[in-house]
Amino acid sequence: IGFSISLFGYMVFQHKRLKVSYDRMRKLFRPGEEDQIMDSREIYLYEDPPELVSEQRDPKEKLQSLEVNKLTYQYPNSANGIEEISFRLKRGQFLVITGRIGSGKSTLVRTLLGLLPKQKGDIHWNGAAVDPATFLMPPRAAYTPQVPRLFSDTLKENIVQGKQGNTEQALEKAIRLAVMEKDIKHLDQGLETPVGPRGVMLSGGQIQRAATGRMLMTEADLFIFDDLSSALDVETEQQVWEGLFQEPDVTCIAVSHRRAALSKADHIIVMKDGRIEAEGSLAELLATNEEMQLLWQGEQTPAKVG
Repeated sequence: IGFSISLFGYMVFQHKRLKVSYDRMRKLFRPGEEDQIMDSREIYLYEDPPELVSEQRDPKEKLQSLEVNKLTYQYPNSANGIEEISFRLKRGQFLVITGRIGSGKSTLVRTLLGLLPKQKGDIHWNGAAVDPATFLMPPRAAYTPQVPRLFSDTLKENIVQGKQGNTEQALEKAIRLAVMEKDIKHLDQGLETPVGPRGVMLSGGQIQRAATGRMLMTEADLFIFDDLSSALDVETEQQVWEGLFQEPDVTCIAVSHRRAALSKADHIIVMKDGRIEAEGSLAELLATNEEMQLLWQGEQTPAKVG
């Protein structure tokens, strides 16, 4: 009898625990689509999955301009978020979004990509309105988050993401632009080195650059970096930007406060309290905007995570 009672208590405990995990997974889905977590999917336990099919792109879809108009998102039960953000990006330009911690930089990027559901505003790709959650993905746009995650596989598989066929040239280019050549030489098995769960066998900087290589491997029209400098030293970040902008027609949006990125930007947006405080070239902002002057000097005040 005692065992039965304890078993019942254990089952209730596991049920509660399962519900916590289930609720967390549901939050990964867009509003209204949470029940898709129960949809059946093909699982390849005893055979290799089919080869990835290359998406055939309409040449008219190649990025010429990206327009964001009054983009707004507020976190539930919170005053934090972004409000009425508007900007325009042309092909080949480098846009840097900067601001103090908690100013809304990461929220802006996540809303732009549809990772957070916009509550107001429009996004236009080459003049046509698009749903960012379904449209702004490879090969149109690619994203490296502030804290990237790697799979428990080899370094090579984490970069190529299952792509087969003639990928060696693209892989070599991605590794070079991500400044990983020296790191790979020092790894015991080179590109075939297992990285462990979430990349625990690599340093923070190596994880960041592996994720950057993974993004570059997509050869997308638009690259979006959320704080590349979070795990890189100044010299390595400088090498990444210099290599990237030697490539023709590279279009980038980067969240950064580092001089290496700001000095190369065609246009800079300064965020403050979820709004655009100022925008323009680096020279214009340093001459006219106090917030930009403080950021350039490195005088940042600790605040909430944005």
